[in-house]
Amino acid sequence: MKKRWSFAFAVIFMCMVGSNAFAGEKVKFVMDVSPGAFMISPDADGFSVTNTSGWITWTESVDGTGSWAPNATLGVGYDAGDMMTIDLTGGGGFWVNEAFDATTFLIGKISAAFRLGKYFTLGAQAGVIHFNEPEWQGIAQVKFSDSDGFLAGGAFTAGTDKISFYLSVEYMDIDPLDVTTSGGWQANSNELDLSGTMVNLGVKFRF
Repeated sequence: MKKRWSFAFAVIFMCMVGSNAFAGEKVKFVMDVSPGAFMISPDADGFSVTNTSGWITWTESVDGTGSWAPNATLGVGYDAGDMMTIDLTGGGGFWVNEAFDATTFLIGKISAAFRLGKYFTLGAQAGVIHFNEPEWQGIAQVKFSDSDGFLAGGAFTAGTDKISFYLSVEYMDIDPLDVTTSGGWQANSNELDLSGTMVNLGVKFRF
């Protein structure tokens, strides 16, 4: 519960700071849609749960570090002069791989982009992220807690002012998820760390 409150307060604080700092500037509607997004979580690779009954042993594990993570955010954008834009956005998505069913997450971001000519921008962004409890895809009786974290990285766009190709790379520092097993299953770790890198490929709309 404390994690969820901290996430909510962080998003509210970002929005209040942005609104106070840029009130009076030209405001636009902003939406980022990233169907080609992927998470790379190196420490998740090799996590496993095992159950032994007599001579038979069952093992289920996370193989690999990548997860598909499509997401979308929307919010407001500020034209802070001719060469810079500042956006406040929030939204969410889901991530899934061979070990987990689709699990939802929430995102809040603040970003600043600088125009590199007429059709390109390059900028930086930071924000908060909340993961709901993942669901294990196999037969193992294992549960995970939810978790909060922070993200920071860079973003690039190519296109017109209203519609452009969007690419961002962000590092995510996520609190480890607590692992709980039952029914004779044993995990090789009592925590699952999803920290790593998220790559977003999609489209930015700005009207």
